[in-house]
Amino acid sequence: MIFDALIHEGIEHVRVPKKIPKKSLTKLCKITSIKDLSGPFTYSHLPLICSKSSAFGFYTDFKELIKEKPEYFSMPWVKKLHICSNVEVPDFTAESIEHFVKCILEIFPNIEVLYIQIKPLNPTWKFAYGITKILEPHLFKNIPLSVKGRIEMEVCLKEMVSVDEFYKLTLEDNECAFGFSKACKNFEIHEDFTAYLVIRC
Repeated sequence: MIFDALIHEGIEHVRVPKKIPKKSLTKLCKITSIKDLSGPFTYSHLPLICSKSSAFGFYTDFKELIKEKPEYFSMPWVKKLHICSNVEVPDFTAESIEHFVKCILEIFPNIEVLYIQIKPLNPTWKFAYGITKILEPHLFKNIPLSVKGRIEMEVCLKEMVSVDEFYKLTLEDNECAFGFSKACKNFEIHEDFTAYLVIRC
């Protein structure tokens, strides 16, 4: 496999946005030289990773990030954290977001930069718009003021929502800004940490 040939001790930058065979993932976890590592990890993989990368990233489903994390385990060497997460309707609630934030801060207690990308799976207008209504600044209040970064969601829907459905959902909305075939919601969690949520039809 080409991936296995490229991954070896001494490599410093690895970004794997898709799932790979278990054997390849095990090999990746055993390497100690990686300084910038992003991959399809779950919490169960974290104790197996030998590299103490200051920059680290997840490409995984949100449901994996709200499961129980390894007890008494942390990665204090991580300074920059990037999370790219696929989201499905039943998993994404105010409670699950608060639990997710709690887990992340316990595992990565020394992060200085945090980027979170939200990617709805098979999004509809109603679901994507619902995410913008769930996400509020108070859900991220425990993120330290010293952490800089951004929460992003940019969704391009394949089908245009009907005018009736659009107005039915957004008639009394005073949080989102609406334009032609677009809804946008921005808010500040604290200075240098913001959210930018966009839906395009």
